[in-house]
Amino acid sequence: MTTIVKTEKYQRGTFGTLIKWAFIIFNVVMLVWIVGGLHSVSTIEVHSNAERAGRAIGSAIGVASLLTLWVFGDIILGALVFFTRGQKVVTEQIVGHAFSAGSAGTLGEGNFGKADELIAQYKNKLGETPTRSEHPSRSSSGAVSFGKRS
Repeated sequence: MTTIVKTEKYQRGTFGTLIKWAFIIFNVVMLVWIVGGLHSVSTIEVHSNAERAGRAIGSAIGVASLLTLWVFGDIILGALVFFTRGQKVVTEQIVGHAFSAGSAGTLGEGNFGKADELIAQYKNKLGETPTRSEHPSRSSSGAVSFGKRS
């Protein structure tokens, strides 16, 4: 059975591609900044419980600030990425075969001559001759009768 698969894609322009890469780079930089900040906080030596509490509170404030900056930056850049996505291009791809493997063998695309030969051989084997006209018959009045007898 033949299936048609439609794929929708957006083709970005130069500015849209630049905005998309800015969005990706911003996300990578923010991730590295948060991981690096947490790593540098974990290497601070503390000598008392007060210093340990201060380190925990300071790192929580720092991470919260960076996450807030990340969210606002993603909202702004994400909107720009969305609005610069370009025009929609729909591509259609035919998947599968029109003939089953047992009835017509393996026919390549566009090999209709072989298919016509197989149909002619099949009709000859059945002893059948085409008797119907492919076009509707016309009556004496000139109106199309679609096979009705007048």
